[in-house]
Amino acid sequence: MPDDARADRLTATLARRHISVSTAEPFTTTTHTPQALRLALGSTDLDRLRTTLRIVRQIAVEDAYI
Repeated sequence: MPDDARADRLTATLARRHISVSTAEPFTTTTHTPQALRLALGSTDLDRLRTTLRIVRQIAVEDAYI
């Protein structure tokens, strides 16, 4: 993720696009939660996966400039 991107904003934006991701918070074992997304890659065809990952990247880059 770009340095200025926020995981909570990205998660909300992606949810509106019907892309489900999680922030790092539920998986953090220290007091510092990184600004990161957790992606679960299930059984989907490669074309759809490729398209979805491009959308995630595009939204992450756009969010960094908000």
